[in-house]
Order: sequence, then structure tokens, then C-alpha cells
Amino acid sequence: MIALKHFPLSTERTTIRQASIEDAAFYLELMTSEGWLENIGDRGIYKLADAEAHIQNNILKSYQDNGFGMYVICDADGDAIGSVGFIDRPTLEHVDIGYAFLPKAFGKGYAIEACRCVYQYGVEQLGIKPIVAITASHNERSGNLLLKLGFKRLDDICLPDSGESVHYYVDQQHPEYA
Repeated sequence: MIALKHFPLSTERTTIRQASIEDAAFYLELMTSEGWLENIGDRGIYKLADAEAHIQNNILKSYQDNGFGMYVICDADGDAIGSVGFIDRPTLEHVDIGYAFLPKAFGKGYAIEACRCVYQYGVEQLGIKPIVAITASHNERSGNLLLKLGFKRLDDICLPDSGESVHYYVDQQHPEYA
């Protein structure tokens, strides 16, 4: 596995680290959770081997190809509670920040804490500017998080690969969008 600089990252209550194949059980639980399926969609992850393949072919590949990707968020006990990071989607003009959490982490402030940390890492260490985000149009909770992080909602866009209309956000720290 490629070692990324500056990892793990830490917040007051979390550690954010690189994913590994050993995280397959966590990703299986996350990617089959109701919130994931409702807001992100079915990615064909139904068994441990599927999660292992996803980690290898998507997350670890992104580390290798881009120097960034999705990371695992662990609570103070070291338990994986979510994932946050950057995705270089061919359908978007800029790199976007993505995140998802297990239901047990909902409503506890972990999302704002971890996303703020990773956003700062992306801007300051990786030089990603601007950072964008997309959310399912019905996912108000995620949209509110982005607004708290300082993102601005622009027009909705249609994703060419799925045909889905999604809300499109851009960070307001970028002069073009301030």
C-alpha cells in the first residue's frame, strides 16, 4: 500500500487513517447500511469479498493514482464509524469531498469534525482548490453539513453515468465561487 503523507489525521474525538483490505468488514457494513443505500446507492457490495475488491480497485487505486482517496474515521475507542475523503470523478470538473457514516455515529458531531479536518488537509496539504461536493437531492442532512463547512450550493447537475439529478456544492474559499 502507498503511504500517504500526514496520516493518520486527528481531531478532538477521531482518528482519520488510510483504508486497508483489513477494513472490508467495516466497508461491507457501511455500504449496505440504510443511509448509504438511500443516499449514495447500491454499489454491488453484498459480501466480504465484494468489499475487499472495492477497497483494492477503488480506494487503494485512488491513493496510487491520485495521492488521495477515501479514509476511515475511527472514534476514540478505535472503532471505524465512517469514511471521508476525496474522489476524482471523471464526471465532475473538480475533486469532490465525500463522506458516509454508520448509523451509530449519526447526530454526534463526528461528521462536521472529520469533514472539516479532511477538507483542511485537502486545501493545505494537497492543494485541492476548489473542492466540490454532490448530494442526493433528498439528502438535506448532508446538504446542511456542507453549508456548515462553508460550501455554497450552486445549480443542480445531472450525473451522466446515472442520469441522477444531484445538488452541487462548491467551497466558498475559492475566489471564483466566493
